[in-house]
Amino acid sequence: MIVIDEVLWILTKKYKIPLSEVLELVDRLIPLLEVIPLDYTDYDVTRKTVMNYGLKPSDALHITSMNKAGIKRIVSEDEEFDKIPWIKRIWLNVTNC
Repeated sequence: MIVIDEVLWILTKKYKIPLSEVLELVDRLIPLLEVIPLDYTDYDVTRKTVMNYGLKPSDALHITSMNKAGIKRIVSEDEEFDKIPWIKRIWLNVTNC
């Protein structure tokens, strides 16, 4: 769910896409997604990520859910994820589009 929050925020605030369009996209994608539930037992991974790599807590939650699901790639423009040795960050260079 934190990814959905991030998508809504970035697409509407940074890229100025109307909220109705972003919600329509998310509505279409929801059936294809798996939500990775996090609870207090996942706090240790989040804590270690914040302490060891200096990530923001919200970014550390992404790492925690990725760790829990065995995911090793993230699509993000946030270079902070490059600090995590087992993560491969993927981003398109959209400045030339």
